[in-house]
Amino acid sequence: MKAILIYLYLIIAAYLAYLGWYREPLPYLDRDQSCWFSIGFIFVNYLLLVGVAKMNIISFPSIYYMMSTAFLAVLFPLYLLLGEDMFLVWFIDDVGYFEESVVLILLGFCSLFLGILLFPVRKQRPESSAPLKGVKSTRLTGYFFVLLAFGIIGLDTLQGGGLALMFKGGYSDFYFSTINNNRLLGASFVWFIPWGSIFLVASSNTKRDFRNALFFVLPAMAIVLLVGDRGTLVQMFLAIVLFMSIRGWLDFRRLIKVRNVIGLFMLLFLLQAVRTTRQVPIQNWTLATFIESDESSEHSFLVNAFLETSISIQSIGGTLKIVPQKESYRYGYDYVKPFINAIPFGGLLFGFNFSKKTSGITPSPTAWFTFHYNKYSDVGYGYLQLMEAYLQFDSLGILFVFGFFGFFLHFLWYKLSTASQIDSRQMSIILIFITTMFLAIRNDSGGLVRVVVFNSIILYLITPWIVAVFNQFVKTKP
Repeated sequence: MKAILIYLYLIIAAYLAYLGWYREPLPYLDRDQSCWFSIGFIFVNYLLLVGVAKMNIISFPSIYYMMSTAFLAVLFPLYLLLGEDMFLVWFIDDVGYFEESVVLILLGFCSLFLGILLFPVRKQRPESSAPLKGVKSTRLTGYFFVLLAFGIIGLDTLQGGGLALMFKGGYSDFYFSTINNNRLLGASFVWFIPWGSIFLVASSNTKRDFRNALFFVLPAMAIVLLVGDRGTLVQMFLAIVLFMSIRGWLDFRRLIKVRNVIGLFMLLFLLQAVRTTRQVPIQNWTLATFIESDESSEHSFLVNAFLETSISIQSIGGTLKIVPQKESYRYGYDYVKPFINAIPFGGLLFGFNFSKKTSGITPSPTAWFTFHYNKYSDVGYGYLQLMEAYLQFDSLGILFVFGFFGFFLHFLWYKLSTASQIDSRQMSIILIFITTMFLAIRNDSGGLVRVVVFNSIILYLITPWIVAVFNQFVKTKP
């Protein structure tokens, strides 16, 4: 069955790549029909992913597929609900590439599923949890980073910054403070809290260790929720859930218990509510702040949620307007830049500024897109990994890049879920990389290699030094 599916999806992927290359729509289907067809295609793919590929619902490939659905496939129900009015609420005036967008989105899902299928599975998951090694050093580093973040945030808050800015002025005051005045505070939320929390989780050899880790991780998540940083909150939540699945502590039957389902809906509600709450200072929060949608919105809660996740879909039509008619393809250049980004201070050393908003191939796809469509604003629209692949080699880029993504995600999941012993340092690095990759679905891949290099330096070079200092302190303590 699996071999038949591989051949079938090779044919489908090749045909979709052909349509994408020549800018052809799906044949014989109007816009409404293409939306229904796409929804059915993506849903059937997922059923085959779970049923034929035997992929765990909580696994790297499965979660990536579901998050891609949230940020890519949202185009289809949104169009069915709003029709042509969908384009009126977007920021780009002319997004007239709907049919071509449908083909490229389906090509991405098809290629991803094909890559997952192509990975050879030779052995099954062990019945008991694999023991972790390197636990002590990873856990100690986790405590160091989380407590360091708590200290920085607490000190800044007492001085009138930090959470005090959220309390008095809201998210905009807090955000621009981290950009312009206090980079260390920004690092606490972007690096120290999520990385330290994942170190603590990934060094949990037993369920008791895991509960002890959550004693620090859950307050950290609450602080992140207070400042309205949904990305970091989602990263931490996914890392916890994936770790539990790898350890065999989370299965589908346990997942669908009533309390877990209620908890999941509450989390989704809070993530959606953050869109409103972070525009309101904490001191002005009321119950209505959480349960009411934006009063200026004419749409329902569901449509607003779709609109929120569909913002970066504009990068499909926006890119098709420019490439290759006005600017050329990048031929893999954007997949070289992450290795330069990974070098500490590499941009300064080599004179690169990938965040500069300009045309050409030198800026990151996000900065390039912002230059063309939001040049005079500090806020961009994000940029889909799907279109980053297109920006390199047209539809063939999507075919091969997303095929590789599926294969690579399956490889990493297979490596961890079938190992007889797991290094907690490797576990930490993989979890941070994977969750960053999930968040980058609606952004370019410029920072993916950097998180691997930086955390490798932390865990394999800096951590031994921290452990040595800690041991010396314990020995000399009276």
